Amino acid sequence: MTCIKDILEEFNPRSRMDELPDIDMNAKTPENMTGDEQKVYAVLSAEKKHIDNISIESNIDTVRLNGLMTMMEIKGLVKQLSGKNFVRGR
Repeated sequence: MTCIKDILEEFNPRSRMDELPDIDMNAKTPENMTGDEQKVYAVLSAEKKHIDNISIESNIDTVRLNGLMTMMEIKGLVKQLSGKNFVRGR
């Protein structure tokens, strides 16, 4: 990078739209979820569960699980409570 134009080209969000993952907003049933989403959904209930316990029970490492939980929250599959605790979405 040598000038402002280079910076703007590098960080232009419109140029990166094609890099974003497709999100299936209708994936609210186990049949429409990815394999990892199904694993996480299976260990969740209406009772709050800490992300470390979700990681252990689903056998998904916490780094990957954090991103997965964000995507599941966007889809409405899970709800985050205080202290990195989660419950199933509506």
